[in-house]
Amino acid sequence: MACASCFSRLKTAQHVLGESDVKRKQVEKAIAAPVKLDSNVKHLLEILAKDLGLERLAAAVNKPLSGLKVACYYGCLLTRPTDVPNLDCAEAPTIMERVIEAVGAETVAWTHRLECCGANFTLSRPGVVIQLTNAILESAKAAGANCIMVGCPLCHGNLDIRQKEIEGVYSTSYGLPVFYLTQLVGLSVGLGTDKLGLDAMMVNPMPLLKKKGLL
Repeated sequence: MACASCFSRLKTAQHVLGESDVKRKQVEKAIAAPVKLDSNVKHLLEILAKDLGLERLAAAVNKPLSGLKVACYYGCLLTRPTDVPNLDCAEAPTIMERVIEAVGAETVAWTHRLECCGANFTLSRPGVVIQLTNAILESAKAAGANCIMVGCPLCHGNLDIRQKEIEGVYSTSYGLPVFYLTQLVGLSVGLGTDKLGLDAMMVNPMPLLKKKGLL
């Protein structure tokens, strides 16, 4: 899974149906087919950190991300509910930090890495999203981060696409590029910028990457 929300929902459904024969039979009746619960639902972070392994990941690096101070943003669903994803500790996860540090970046300690960005309210209540996302950006900036890394495209959209709007509402300037985790990992192992979608980001990452000698 490349999306924290999809990952959480699929893992939760698998967990609930495995625990309840009644609910599983209800679903099987609705879809007129047996429910198979043996699929291994994984997030990309788990594949990188556990299946590939941090040592092999580090060995593949040819362009260490030195100079990047990354705020790793988990959001509200990547490690929750507490008894379902089993990706990492629900309240004090480190898997994102371990992955990005393995490819040479520095991570920062900050207060809002597990807070909700309001992704489900993107269209229905944008004012709520702007308020929540501003608090996240403010926290990352205050902690000394020069970029943010996410593991969810919904979070990526709110933090990247809305950043200029948020700066206007709050009369401030963040200028924090928001990377999806594969963009930074891909950069560290030598993939070209044309394959990483960096030109599609709303907050231009090129000045930061050039300043740090990564382009």
